[in-house]
Amino acid sequence: MRFRTLLLPVYALAFALAALPAQGEELCAACRKLPQTKDLSTCKICGGMTNSGSFHHCMGCAERTMTCQRCETDLSPAEPAKELENPGTHTRRRWTYVHTVTHAGTRSEGHHGELSFAGQPVPEPGLNDFVATPWGRLYWVGRPPVLFGGHGWMPHPKPSQPVGKKVVPPLPAQVPAP
Repeated sequence: MRFRTLLLPVYALAFALAALPAQGEELCAACRKLPQTKDLSTCKICGGMTNSGSFHHCMGCAERTMTCQRCETDLSPAEPAKELENPGTHTRRRWTYVHTVTHAGTRSEGHHGELSFAGQPVPEPGLNDFVATPWGRLYWVGRPPVLFGGHGWMPHPKPSQPVGKKVVPPLPAQVPAP
Protein backbone atom coordinates (compact mmCIF):
# COMPACT_ATOMS: atom_id res chain seq x y z
CA MET A 1 0.00 0.00 0.00
CA ARG A 2 2.81 2.38 0.88
CA PHE A 3 4.54 1.64 -2.44
CA ARG A 4 1.40 2.60 -4.40
CA THR A 5 1.10 5.83 -2.44
CA LEU A 6 4.67 6.74 -3.42
CA LEU A 7 3.99 6.03 -7.10
CA LEU A 8 0.94 8.28 -7.28
CA PRO A 9 2.98 11.54 -7.55
CA VAL A 10 5.24 9.91 -10.14
CA TYR A 11 2.24 8.96 -12.29
CA ALA A 12 0.74 12.44 -11.90
CA LEU A 13 4.03 14.05 -13.00
CA ALA A 14 4.35 11.72 -16.01
CA PHE A 15 0.77 12.47 -17.07
CA ALA A 16 1.32 16.24 -16.74
CA LEU A 17 4.56 16.10 -18.77
CA ALA A 18 2.90 14.04 -21.51
CA ALA A 19 0.39 16.85 -22.10
CA LEU A 20 3.13 19.47 -22.63
CA PRO A 21 4.38 20.21 -26.14
CA ALA A 22 7.76 18.76 -27.01
CA GLN A 23 10.69 21.13 -27.37
CA GLY A 24 11.23 22.50 -30.85
CA GLU A 25 7.64 22.36 -32.03
CA GLU A 26 6.52 25.19 -34.31
CA LEU A 27 3.51 26.48 -32.35
CA CYS A 28 1.88 29.88 -31.90
CA ALA A 29 1.49 31.34 -28.41
CA ALA A 30 -2.15 30.20 -28.12
CA CYS A 31 -1.42 26.60 -29.15
CA ARG A 32 1.53 26.32 -26.75
CA LYS A 33 -0.95 26.63 -23.90
CA LEU A 34 -3.11 23.77 -25.19
CA PRO A 35 -2.41 20.13 -24.32
CA GLN A 36 -1.17 18.03 -27.22
CA THR A 37 -2.11 14.43 -27.89
CA LYS A 38 0.75 11.95 -28.11
CA ASP A 39 -0.66 10.04 -31.07
CA LEU A 40 0.68 10.57 -34.59
CA SER A 41 -0.94 12.08 -37.64
CA THR A 42 -0.04 12.75 -41.27
CA CYS A 43 1.30 16.09 -42.50
CA LYS A 44 -1.12 17.79 -44.93
CA ILE A 45 1.80 19.09 -47.02
CA CYS A 46 4.42 16.35 -47.37
CA GLY A 47 2.60 13.27 -46.06
CA GLY A 48 5.19 12.74 -43.32
CA MET A 49 4.38 12.07 -39.68
CA THR A 50 3.46 14.82 -37.22
CA ASN A 51 4.43 14.51 -33.57
CA SER A 52 0.82 14.94 -32.39
CA GLY A 53 -2.55 13.90 -33.74
CA SER A 54 -3.76 17.47 -33.22
CA PHE A 55 -1.15 18.87 -35.66
CA HIS A 56 -1.78 19.55 -39.35
CA HIS A 57 1.90 19.84 -40.31
CA CYS A 58 5.14 18.06 -39.45
CA MET A 59 7.84 20.18 -37.83
CA GLY A 60 9.83 20.49 -41.08
CA CYS A 61 6.89 21.77 -43.13
CA ALA A 62 5.85 24.16 -40.35
CA GLU A 63 9.37 25.61 -40.34
CA ARG A 64 9.41 25.80 -44.14
CA THR A 65 6.01 27.56 -44.32
CA MET A 66 6.51 29.50 -41.04
CA THR A 67 3.07 28.42 -39.76
CA CYS A 68 1.82 26.91 -36.51
CA GLN A 69 1.71 23.11 -36.70
CA ARG A 70 -1.72 23.03 -35.06
CA CYS A 71 -3.77 26.06 -36.22
CA GLU A 72 -1.69 27.12 -39.27
CA THR A 73 -1.29 30.73 -38.04
CA ASP A 74 1.55 32.66 -39.68
CA LEU A 75 4.57 32.65 -37.31
CA SER A 76 6.85 35.05 -39.18
CA PRO A 77 7.39 38.47 -37.56
CA ALA A 78 5.23 41.32 -38.88
CA GLU A 79 8.23 43.64 -39.36
CA PRO A 80 11.56 42.68 -40.94
CA ALA A 81 14.37 42.02 -38.47
CA LYS A 82 16.83 44.91 -38.04
CA GLU A 83 19.76 42.48 -38.32
CA LEU A 84 19.07 42.08 -42.07
CA GLU A 85 20.11 45.71 -42.63
CA ASN A 86 23.70 44.66 -41.90
CA PRO A 87 25.63 42.96 -44.70
CA GLY A 88 26.69 39.40 -44.03
CA THR A 89 25.34 35.89 -43.66
CA HIS A 90 22.35 35.49 -41.34
CA THR A 91 21.28 31.99 -40.28
CA ARG A 92 18.34 30.75 -38.23
CA ARG A 93 17.80 27.01 -38.06
CA ARG A 94 17.70 25.84 -41.70
CA TRP A 95 17.18 29.33 -43.18
CA THR A 96 20.12 31.36 -44.55
CA TYR A 97 20.01 34.93 -45.86
CA VAL A 98 23.12 36.49 -47.43
CA HIS A 99 23.12 40.28 -47.76
CA THR A 100 25.92 41.88 -49.75
CA VAL A 101 26.51 45.54 -50.55
CA THR A 102 28.33 46.74 -53.65
CA HIS A 103 29.82 50.23 -54.11
CA ALA A 104 29.00 51.15 -50.50
CA GLY A 105 28.70 54.87 -49.78
CA THR A 106 28.36 55.89 -53.42
CA ARG A 107 25.37 56.81 -55.57
CA SER A 108 25.71 53.37 -57.14
CA GLU A 109 25.31 51.50 -53.81
CA GLY A 110 23.53 48.22 -54.44
CA HIS A 111 22.06 45.65 -52.04
CA HIS A 112 21.89 41.98 -53.02
CA GLY A 113 19.93 39.38 -51.05
CA GLU A 114 20.13 35.60 -51.47
CA LEU A 115 17.80 33.27 -49.58
CA SER A 116 18.10 29.54 -49.06
CA PHE A 117 16.30 26.89 -47.05
CA ALA A 118 18.06 23.66 -46.03
CA GLY A 119 21.01 24.52 -48.25
CA GLN A 120 18.88 24.98 -51.39
CA PRO A 121 18.33 28.44 -52.92
CA VAL A 122 14.72 29.56 -52.86
CA PRO A 123 13.59 29.72 -56.54
CA GLU A 124 12.91 33.12 -58.08
CA PRO A 125 9.14 33.81 -57.99
CA GLY A 126 7.18 36.72 -59.48
CA LEU A 127 8.06 40.32 -58.71
CA ASN A 128 7.16 41.30 -55.10
CA ASP A 129 6.12 37.74 -54.20
CA PHE A 130 7.30 36.98 -50.68
CA VAL A 131 8.51 34.16 -48.47
CA ALA A 132 7.72 34.07 -44.74
CA THR A 133 11.02 33.59 -42.89
CA PRO A 134 12.19 33.75 -39.26
CA TRP A 135 13.23 37.39 -39.96
CA GLY A 136 9.85 38.37 -41.38
CA ARG A 137 8.75 38.55 -44.99
CA LEU A 138 11.42 38.72 -47.68
CA TYR A 139 10.28 40.01 -51.08
CA TRP A 140 11.63 39.13 -54.51
CA VAL A 141 12.48 42.48 -56.11
CA GLY A 142 14.02 40.97 -59.25
CA ARG A 143 17.43 41.47 -60.80
CA PRO A 144 17.41 44.95 -62.33
CA PRO A 145 20.15 45.73 -64.89
CA VAL A 146 21.36 48.76 -62.88
CA LEU A 147 24.00 48.48 -60.14
CA PHE A 148 22.19 50.54 -57.49
CA GLY A 149 19.13 49.64 -55.42
CA GLY A 150 17.81 46.29 -54.27
CA HIS A 151 18.43 42.99 -56.05
CA GLY A 152 17.12 39.51 -55.22
CA TRP A 153 15.45 38.95 -51.83
CA MET A 154 14.89 42.14 -49.83
CA PRO A 155 13.07 42.93 -46.53
CA HIS A 156 10.82 45.46 -48.30
CA PRO A 157 8.81 45.12 -51.54
CA LYS A 158 9.55 47.13 -54.66
CA PRO A 159 7.50 50.31 -54.04
CA SER A 160 6.37 50.77 -57.64
CA GLN A 161 4.63 47.37 -57.73
CA PRO A 162 1.80 45.78 -55.68
CA VAL A 163 2.74 43.15 -53.12
CA GLY A 164 2.60 39.68 -54.63
CA LYS A 165 1.56 36.34 -53.17
CA LYS A 166 3.17 34.15 -50.54
CA VAL A 167 5.43 31.44 -51.94
CA VAL A 168 6.85 28.44 -50.09
CA PRO A 169 10.33 27.01 -50.67
CA PRO A 170 10.33 23.54 -52.23
CA LEU A 171 10.73 20.49 -50.02
CA PRO A 172 14.41 19.86 -49.30
CA ALA A 173 15.81 16.69 -50.82
CA GLN A 174 16.49 14.30 -47.93
CA VAL A 175 17.75 16.99 -45.56
CA PRO A 176 17.32 16.00 -41.89
CA ALA A 177 15.65 18.46 -39.54
CA PRO A 178 17.96 19.93 -36.86
